[in-house]
Amino acid sequence: MSRPSANLFWLLVLSILGIAATAPGAENVPDGYPKPVMFRANTPGNLAESGDWIQMVVSDHHVWTRQYSAETYKERFPERPAIIHVGGDFISANGYSPKQMVQDRGLYEGEVAEAYVKCRKGYEEILNEDFLPMPEFLGYWVYEAGLDTTQPIAASQEVTVHVPETNRFEARKATPPPMAKQIEGLTGSPLLPRIVALCPRDRTGNLDWTRAELADVIGTDEKAGTIRVRRFDTGEGFPEIASGAYVAASMSCWDRVVEWGFQNLSESHPFHYPVWQFFAPNFTAYCPVDPETGLNGAQWFARQFIGRKNKYYPKSNGFALDVTISTFLPDMKFVENADFNNDGVKDHGFLDGRNWWGLGMHDFVYYMRAGVPGLFKGLGDEILLTWDTTDNGEQRLFHLLNGGEYEHAMIVGVGWGPMQHEYSSNLDRLLLWSERAREPRLTFVSNKNPNEAFHGGTAEDLRKVQENRPYYSLHYWRLDLASACMGTGYANQAPGRGHPPVLNDYPGKAEQGRQYGTPLPTDYDEYHQGEDNIRGWLGKPLAPPQRYAVHLGPILYACDPETAPPEIESKDPAWKASARRFGKTGLRFEVRETGAFADPVQAFTLTAQLSLGSAQFEEMAEYTIRFKARGSSPYGDLDERYRPLPRNIELRLNVNGKIVPSSAPDYYKNQGYPQECLLFEDEREIQLTLLAPAAGPGVLEICLSESTGTIEMRDLEIRKGCADVLWRPFERGLVVLNGSQSESVSVSVPRLMPEARFSRLKGSQAPKHNDGRPVEDDLVISPRDAFFLKKVN
Repeated sequence: MSRPSANLFWLLVLSILGIAATAPGAENVPDGYPKPVMFRANTPGNLAESGDWIQMVVSDHHVWTRQYSAETYKERFPERPAIIHVGGDFISANGYSPKQMVQDRGLYEGEVAEAYVKCRKGYEEILNEDFLPMPEFLGYWVYEAGLDTTQPIAASQEVTVHVPETNRFEARKATPPPMAKQIEGLTGSPLLPRIVALCPRDRTGNLDWTRAELADVIGTDEKAGTIRVRRFDTGEGFPEIASGAYVAASMSCWDRVVEWGFQNLSESHPFHYPVWQFFAPNFTAYCPVDPETGLNGAQWFARQFIGRKNKYYPKSNGFALDVTISTFLPDMKFVENADFNNDGVKDHGFLDGRNWWGLGMHDFVYYMRAGVPGLFKGLGDEILLTWDTTDNGEQRLFHLLNGGEYEHAMIVGVGWGPMQHEYSSNLDRLLLWSERAREPRLTFVSNKNPNEAFHGGTAEDLRKVQENRPYYSLHYWRLDLASACMGTGYANQAPGRGHPPVLNDYPGKAEQGRQYGTPLPTDYDEYHQGEDNIRGWLGKPLAPPQRYAVHLGPILYACDPETAPPEIESKDPAWKASARRFGKTGLRFEVRETGAFADPVQAFTLTAQLSLGSAQFEEMAEYTIRFKARGSSPYGDLDERYRPLPRNIELRLNVNGKIVPSSAPDYYKNQGYPQECLLFEDEREIQLTLLAPAAGPGVLEICLSESTGTIEMRDLEIRKGCADVLWRPFERGLVVLNGSQSESVSVSVPRLMPEARFSRLKGSQAPKHNDGRPVEDDLVISPRDAFFLKKVN
């Protein structure tokens, strides 16, 4: 037997003595937390350099630019998830392009398509029908409320269309607002010409979508009652369309600047325009069925995604879907005039009191997993799916998805707002994803902001921007990473949202891009135990995350047998509810009727006003509200597959008649500082942090606006202090976070785990924070910050 090396000898000695070896690069802990995610920016060269410490790849759907790097990664690490992010040119997760549009813009085939592929360095596959969803059946799209023509449409390309009203077809403002500003800089106007569908009727008077066409609106003449349109050129001519045809504008969904056509095509070409307008598919049960396929919109697109997965990504696991419109609370700027059943009356996606837009998003994913008997087979448990979960208005498909993407960060906002106060709601939802998503659970936090460790410009450049964007800082990144570790442990940090943009260009980034095709993933002390350089160093969790409550004040308010039922207030007669007591500490609400809940400003249309008695509040202080709650299924009576979908409620404090202080920004003045939470048929305990807008006595306002049904709450209590101080033990360390917006918290680490000893990491990026000191007593955590502590054996 050969003599063991000196290094091996000492490793054996240290092992016997129970001392951890901490030499740089000593080890990687398989499946250990935290779990770095490479998000979109990956190439084979990049992965060859750093892929061994990446635990999940979320690759662009642009397979040609990434050279199948997700497939290569999956071959190398078959046990790690590799999913394809869907969002970009001509395609997003719920914004697509009809085939007629691709044909008319010259991108389906021919010289323009060839020039585009050449310009975009090999985008051959993007224009293939089996890759890019572009159905010919125009009944699959959402349109705004339309009108019937009063005269025939002539058999030529540029035609006059007679309609009773013309204002529905006037140019619209581009969406979202930043895109409108960008387009105005290019064209001099934020307005875009409308695209309309011209749908003939059959002999029975029904809409015949098999013969429908698309057209650009050239102009409107209100006095003459006409609009002038250019019909899309698909190479099949321009037949006459009889009087009574239905004319409807496409629903504004998302507009993307595509400067290539603007810069490279002649002015006479239809693609000589810097904007590509996405269409929104009609995934609802009211979508027409294509008689040729027997499929509605949700089914057709699900089948297309299945085919794309099987052909282009046979080894990768599935998709990270991108959302262009909120799911269960559609934003009015997108769906203000939407008409989902094509009856000429705008319905916002709410029909018979139900949110069919949200149910349509559900069905799209459902059919990807379940398929349609006799028509196509689903992917079942084989496919892994995530989808944006920025707030509770986004998707809530816990039973269908493997996780949610916290895009940008756990806190989205600038300074005092918008949404700076909503970390508590976001954390509650993240913990839900960690408990209720399908296995394997892949919820991840994606922070895209520069910070002190990775930024361009000077330190003063960063400091100036931080005055308005305080979340451009390492402590916010630590909070994001610690939050992720309270769940699945997956997190990504890639500076790409800096203002000014120079902040994104940190030293070495450009050179890495040239060498590897994309910059290497940013590396942080918390990823690798600081100077010890151990990947996955925390190991596996020893227990679920736990809330720390020692810092909370005494009970300020609690429901008891003497508590009177709340008063019900409704700002709109379409919303009706009642309240009563149940049990010793319970409140039951019956929401009997609701209107079309289609805009965030409607959130507190219907509220329960619970008086908090003699409790006195302090202005802008934080208060923990704790209660148990359940709610009836809002959609279970429609179909059993909808039963798992939860309902949302919101809560806010109204103190001395105020929901905000007088100094609050305009954004808050109509909504205050609410927190939101999801209720399921099974009861769960909820803890959230509420801000008191003023000093004095208060009322708890409980928003019941979203849907009809029953809501039960019990054991409600309120205490001063932040609810969002959490800790979680791991095999080799401890993670503690403080989600308070304004207060530091002192945590007694020895009391949390008296059998273990800990020290701070020893790191170089934030040496005052990660200074390597042992933690022997209280650990003071600043607001919106966290500590990653290592065990000392």
